[in-house]
Amino acid sequence: MQHSSKISFGRLWRRFTSWDTGTLIFASAFLLTFMAFNAMWCAWTTFTPFSHLPLYVSSILMTLLLTLPYVLFHKRWIEILLLVLLDFMLVANLMYARTYFNAIPLTSYTNAGNLADFMPSVWASLRWFDLMFPLITCTAIYLVCRFSKRLSMQKPTDVKAYLVALSIPVLITIIAFPTPGHFKNTFRVYRNNAYAYQSTPVMYSIFGNLLFDTLVAYEHLTPAQEQEVEQFVKNLPGVPHLSGNITPPLNLVVIFCESLESWAVGLNYEGQQVTPNLDAMLMDSTTYYNPYVLSQAKDGRSIDGQLLTLTGLLPLAQGTYATQYPDNYYPSIHKALHEAHGSRNILMTGDKEYAWNQGHIARNMGMDTIISFPDFRLEESFTGRSHIGDRALMRQCVEKLRKGDIWREGAPAFVQIVTYSGHGPFRLPESEKKIKIKPGTPQIMADYLQTARYTDEALGLIIAYLRTRDDWKNTMVVITGDHEGLAAWREECLASELGRKYVSKEQYVPLIILNSPLPGRGTKVIGQVDIYSTILHLMGLSNYSWPGIGCSALDTIHPGMAISPQSEIVTLQNNVNENMARRLRQASDISDRIIRYNLLSPKVNDHK
Repeated sequence: MQHSSKISFGRLWRRFTSWDTGTLIFASAFLLTFMAFNAMWCAWTTFTPFSHLPLYVSSILMTLLLTLPYVLFHKRWIEILLLVLLDFMLVANLMYARTYFNAIPLTSYTNAGNLADFMPSVWASLRWFDLMFPLITCTAIYLVCRFSKRLSMQKPTDVKAYLVALSIPVLITIIAFPTPGHFKNTFRVYRNNAYAYQSTPVMYSIFGNLLFDTLVAYEHLTPAQEQEVEQFVKNLPGVPHLSGNITPPLNLVVIFCESLESWAVGLNYEGQQVTPNLDAMLMDSTTYYNPYVLSQAKDGRSIDGQLLTLTGLLPLAQGTYATQYPDNYYPSIHKALHEAHGSRNILMTGDKEYAWNQGHIARNMGMDTIISFPDFRLEESFTGRSHIGDRALMRQCVEKLRKGDIWREGAPAFVQIVTYSGHGPFRLPESEKKIKIKPGTPQIMADYLQTARYTDEALGLIIAYLRTRDDWKNTMVVITGDHEGLAAWREECLASELGRKYVSKEQYVPLIILNSPLPGRGTKVIGQVDIYSTILHLMGLSNYSWPGIGCSALDTIHPGMAISPQSEIVTLQNNVNENMARRLRQASDISDRIIRYNLLSPKVNDHK
């Protein structure tokens, strides 16, 4: 009698839940999969979420929900399919985060077609430890096959008992978030915290992330929020005027260099110039250069870089403006120049127009002429990419511009050129590698240096041509990186001695302005969003209706700090002005509302 009264904890647990072997196997597989994802995500962010209850509640809740079909229908193939789909989803989010530092936004799942042109970068985002996910799934499949006889003879899991177990995390979730508004507000607190910004995908699971995106998509702008936007815009510093004795340039050329970071510009790597053409430009007495421009692109990456530089708006909190809101009104450098001088606005890119909806958004911003992928001969297309190499792109751009039908000399114009070869994983054929790499250099850093040298050679071609034009002195050229390039590879570079010697810890892109009315060298941190106001300043467009949400880099009131996509304040100063830091963080929310609710549209303002 004494022996029979002793009941082990395991037997007590099985009696309470009445779980059969199949349920236990699949539930264990799902839970291990979620916890593996949580650990991998936190390994490059912070393990703080493991100290908070929501991580465990969300993981257990999703585990029980995904195992429920087996309990109800006892069909093994359903659970195997769910495990495989979950593996794809979680690995895809890890790969995405290694480049974009965030989980995949809801709207980006419908933009998967953009990846077709970036497959080398996609594969480069995989890591060997991602094999953990299919390994867990394969183990679960082996076990259910191994115990198939036992499963067929066992009494199925008691549905009522299972639902009791499921109700526990459900009740905890309901108590913690009694309303959708409470969930959204709590989620936003983490989103706006520099240290917890990247914790939400593990705190509330990937599915919680998607729930937040869905709830936000159906939000309406409140009168209080609209008033906050109006007050913020009213208090923008505006764009300074050039002094009366300075004649602003008539033409503007903006060159976006894919993934170009400041640390590579002007670098002498083991006695070798990495960017000799750019180095010569920096020595020119009419050049303005700031190496401390913080990359602020988010989910849209390259297209976000164009938004920041050409419209003075910060990217959406989640998603990509060019695909979600392509028909909104966007003030732009293009429109400002056309209003002031009747300029012809020309986009030259080796990319396809549908990538990030680039063609549509460019026309909406005021582009008159788009010369894209079909208009170029596919030359120097390295590593199997279906994109023209930077050197060939610039050579063919020169050919087209020399004809004079696109941009006639003496006629006002805005020319935007977008390069591609700097796209990760930065691999060039051996014949194009001009830098001798020292042993001990991380491979990704070595590849990046070779690519930077190749792009520098391409830049030399276009600048050499522009200098031959009669209107060269009346043309301002802006060269900048569209966003940082190393992404998650930065840690790999900084882990080595040579990497730490050369690679910047911060995500800075260069701002090089040739024929600048106000030359010099910037010594303080600015954001990409400040480039827009800086261009308006130097082009004498201070009276344009939209001054940008940033501040001209040459304005004495610039705070010398910028907000990162992870809500961190980056500055070279010893002390941070907390009031300004709060304003910079507020700017992200304000810009998000401006874009989502089309608040800069003349129609909206006329209605008011």
